[in-house]
Amino acid sequence: PPYDLLAQQSLVVVMSPTGRELRRIALTAPGTALGYLRNLHVDANGNVWHLAFDPRGATLTRYR
Repeated sequence: PPYDLLAQQSLVVVMSPTGRELRRIALTAPGTALGYLRNLHVDANGNVWHLAFDPRGATLTRYR
């Protein structure tokens, strides 16, 4: 307050070894309280795994 929340978004920023931003991945904003609990994982190959929850269930998405 006094500002309205217009949008909620989670971002993954992919950086080069020198610290330059390479790209951004926009993720689905958490729909439930469960969405804030360890919903991201980066594996040894650099894949980003995102676990999103909504009232209908869960979705696991891999970003390369």
